[in-house]
Amino acid sequence: MRPLHDARQPPDHRALGLGDPYPPPQPPQRPQEPPPPKPKPPEQLPEALIGQDPEKQREHKKLLEQEAQFDTMFERWENNFEQWKKDNEQNPDMVRNF
Repeated sequence: MRPLHDARQPPDHRALGLGDPYPPPQPPQRPQEPPPPKPKPPEQLPEALIGQDPEKQREHKKLLEQEAQFDTMFERWENNFEQWKKDNEQNPDMVRNF
């Protein structure tokens, strides 16, 4: 049985039915912009969920207060962490001598 091509020559992909080994370059594609955000339907808005129910209003107010407390606590933690990093810049355990 004879080989399909001479081993000393590169194969002719088209003659072997393998198609073009180097297809033409494709034009660059522009990145697609994400679609604009969809507005929330009224039933998902907090005001629509809370409505006039006093219990839900109290619960919502409590959650808002807790969120504000957390934000304050986290901001304080960030400030303390930045101060700690500044204070310990020259700590021998932290200085790297590469």
